[in-house]
Amino acid sequence: MSRSTLLLIVIIGLLAALSSWLSREKEIEGLLAVRPKQHIPDYYITGFNAAAYTAAGIPRYRLSAENMTHFADDNSTQLLHPHLAFLNEKGETWQLDAGRGQVDTTEDTLLLTETVTVRRAGAAVEPVELKTGEITVHPNKQTATTRSPITITAPNTRIEASGLDAYFTEERLVLYSVRGRYEP
Repeated sequence: MSRSTLLLIVIIGLLAALSSWLSREKEIEGLLAVRPKQHIPDYYITGFNAAAYTAAGIPRYRLSAENMTHFADDNSTQLLHPHLAFLNEKGETWQLDAGRGQVDTTEDTLLLTETVTVRRAGAAVEPVELKTGEITVHPNKQTATTRSPITITAPNTRIEASGLDAYFTEERLVLYSVRGRYEP
């Protein structure tokens, strides 16, 4: 066998090996591309507590939850038994509690679900309690909205509505399709 024939056989062998290796790399790359992202937590906190302040250092709200779980695949955060308290110079004004919460950091919203209760707190005001199935809260604006049915109770008063827009700093609730009862 001549030297040139041997060199040709070695080159063909190397090309075959290279072709086989590239084929395997493409298969592996294809498998990785098809694999769906898994929605698994990247971290969690038990006994979660956070607070937000104005530029002047005045507390705006406190958010706490039994558990907070973050998911890296979609940057979502889920809360178990969240409690949100809006604050003013005199202390707490409105408190919101729910079975679950979902934080959307891109829109600065908190979706509260599973038996949501909203209470007006403070000794100087008449107590008000609102119940609904879900409500979307904008903590930095201190507003909330829902189109789910709501029930508001206060001393001698019961109001039912098909939705609401709440402006907590103004102590103003805008109700939709209202039915109410007042008993002096």
